[in-house]
Amino acid sequence: MAEKKRRLLRPYEWVLLAFVFLIMVHFGLQALGVNMHGRSSEMTWLDKPNNRQTPFSPSADRSREKGVDEVLNQIANQFAEGESLKSKPQDLQKKGLNKDESEFYRDLQQRKTDSGLSVRDWTNIVKTSYSTYQTVRSIFDMADGSKDDDVSENRIGQILEDVELTNRTFSRMEQDFGVPRAQLEAFAMRGGRALNDWATFIDQNKQD
Repeated sequence: MAEKKRRLLRPYEWVLLAFVFLIMVHFGLQALGVNMHGRSSEMTWLDKPNNRQTPFSPSADRSREKGVDEVLNQIANQFAEGESLKSKPQDLQKKGLNKDESEFYRDLQQRKTDSGLSVRDWTNIVKTSYSTYQTVRSIFDMADGSKDDDVSENRIGQILEDVELTNRTFSRMEQDFGVPRAQLEAFAMRGGRALNDWATFIDQNKQD
């Protein structure tokens, strides 16, 4: 009987050959700079365009700053012309300000309306007060270590009822504006205060 032809490779030899081939492919791809690990997670991220993080855009940031400057310049011009004497917070809201901001700037104008200020003077005042308002807002917003954009009068009241949060808030105000702790405590004792009340108080009492 004729001898059966011997197979070229036994089954286990095929398995071994396939394993060696996979190792060679793996190291070959690595040598080409392809990272196989985490590829599936990368593809998942790419397949979800709605979940992509918007990259930082200097031009967008500059556009926002330009928009803020334009609004502040409009307010300064309006104040210099005396038109704001007839204005209400609702009128300022048409410029893009929220209700609290509008009340803050309305109060700012009323405090200085008889000073005979020029447009340039008003521009400096309005922009400096804007910085004060935003800093006070940030202090209250991040008083508990988080940033949830809640700076309502109710939230401010909750912060001032907490000894630790009050100490943290007043320490920041002392550091940033030079307002003595005693003055801050006295103002807080007068009762609930909205953000624009605190910003106006700080704006009046801050150290230049």
